[in-house]
Amino acid sequence: MTSGGGGDSGGVGWSVVFSSAVVRVERSGRVLCAAFLSERVADREADMLFDEIEPMLGEAGGLIVDISRVSVLTSAGIGLLVRLHKRLRAGGGRFIVCGLSDELKELFSITCMDRLLRVERDRAAAERGMAG
Repeated sequence: MTSGGGGDSGGVGWSVVFSSAVVRVERSGRVLCAAFLSERVADREADMLFDEIEPMLGEAGGLIVDISRVSVLTSAGIGLLVRLHKRLRAGGGRFIVCGLSDELKELFSITCMDRLLRVERDRAAAERGMAG
């Protein structure tokens, strides 16, 4: 099966476990990949994304968040990433965000999010990071 969103890796072994208007979640073993489908992640989208992703994290050993389709990430969107990161880390899991546009890379640098969160170039690199 081919993984969704920009930065497709052709993820062998990935299967879709959930899909909505704002996110597509795939699983490979104990690792989830949540591809955000909205171009904008603000208050409304952040709440929806958390409500849809969080219940799946119980047995997850890792979460890749692919934001390659996102062009606008508000403070609520950043807060969502921090909440997901904290939730995964509390359970001993790994968290990687990937697919940042140049603008989002700059935002992550300015806000020091690139120091808090592991960031990879694309989904393929994030998958390798989860494996290593």
